[in-house]
Amino acid sequence: MIKSRDNWRSAVTSDRAFLALAVVVLCGFLFGAGGTPSPLGETLAIAAAVVSLAYVAALATPRTGSRKAWLFAIALPALALLQLVPLPAETWSAMPLRSVNHQALEAVSGEGSWFSYSLDPLATWWSFLSFIPFVAAVTLAGSISGTSRVHLLLAICLLGLASSILAGLQLVLGDAFFIHPRSIDAGESGFFANQNTQATFLACAIYAAAAYLAEQERPRGSEKAFVIGSVLLMATAIFLSGSRMGLLLLVLSSIGGALLVMARGTSRKTGKIRLAVPAVLAVGGLGAVAYAARIPALVDVLSRFSQSAGGRTSQIWPDAVWLAGQAWPFGTGLGTFPHVFGLAERLAVVDTTYANRAHNDWLEFVIEAGLPGLVVLLGMGAILFVSMVRKWRGMWDPADSWAAFALFVIGLHSLVDYPLRAIAMSIVAGIAAGLLLANKSDKVASDEI
Repeated sequence: MIKSRDNWRSAVTSDRAFLALAVVVLCGFLFGAGGTPSPLGETLAIAAAVVSLAYVAALATPRTGSRKAWLFAIALPALALLQLVPLPAETWSAMPLRSVNHQALEAVSGEGSWFSYSLDPLATWWSFLSFIPFVAAVTLAGSISGTSRVHLLLAICLLGLASSILAGLQLVLGDAFFIHPRSIDAGESGFFANQNTQATFLACAIYAAAAYLAEQERPRGSEKAFVIGSVLLMATAIFLSGSRMGLLLLVLSSIGGALLVMARGTSRKTGKIRLAVPAVLAVGGLGAVAYAARIPALVDVLSRFSQSAGGRTSQIWPDAVWLAGQAWPFGTGLGTFPHVFGLAERLAVVDTTYANRAHNDWLEFVIEAGLPGLVVLLGMGAILFVSMVRKWRGMWDPADSWAAFALFVIGLHSLVDYPLRAIAMSIVAGIAAGLLLANKSDKVASDEI
């Protein structure tokens, strides 16, 4: 067995880590893809992650992921805990957006009371708990090696197929096959409550199918047929979702996946061409979307990109930007956006609905986390970037290409939506980060029990 100074206290073998990760992923998709409107499901997904982490900790076998993976994984939960630290009333009331609340809370709690940094401590506590599956995904994915990495790609592809088939059943048979309650009557969403998150995941799954094929030294005809059929089915499900961004992600994943397979097929030894895939797929994908706009059958869907003026985003974003400025530099607390947005909402746009999200996860994170959150995010980005550069120079493989692509896609879609607010997608992001943060030795070590 290979020992590393970067190991966590009770490390695990690759096979056992993969088994624990499979439980986290399966429970995350079955129960945790509905977002905060499905608290029972999220609770079950969180509990599964806790049990999985306890399982690998109890084994105490001498092999696992790196210290940098743990540092990356616990950064956001640590931020949530920081926001739960009680502060003296004088200090708390001097922070933005808290003076009026201070008067009300002091009337209830009495003078001299201490209050949590967050404007809504219960919401921030829930955010902290919701990070547990993400922590499990990062650390467990960083612990697997060899063929388990390939099996992980196949598992993601199979989940994409299952979600696509479920979307088809939802189209044909209706509400009986929707797993989670939905706030709007939109496209078919598979495992998810949000059809846009379905499109994000399927784009990741399409690229995973291509990466799985690229991992095969001499892919059989049946493997090629499986990948082609899977991609076609998942592409159809993206169209069923009705997601505008989903069309762009479909183009990116298809072009990127094709380039990855071709690169692996023509230059398995040099492999450096694989690093050019992200840049090529981005430029080529945007060009393909521009060309697709000329096809009459797609004009109706693509034209929705220019219809945001009267939509929720045009009504929410101006007030959300103002709120971010008002809450700066401390933020309102992770998970608090639905509870504090009313402080900023203009009367001109108030109606019978309410904004549960900012529809821009980057903006919502700034509102909730402020400057400390940006510092944490930059630190996480630096850890990830350094690890990616080192892998590029050494042992970059198709699983790493998938991981980089998945994080890129999720980050891109977060500009106009909130895919990471579903535990299932936070698990996918955690897996991608864990693969990129794995030690070099973890990738070449044989699986041992």
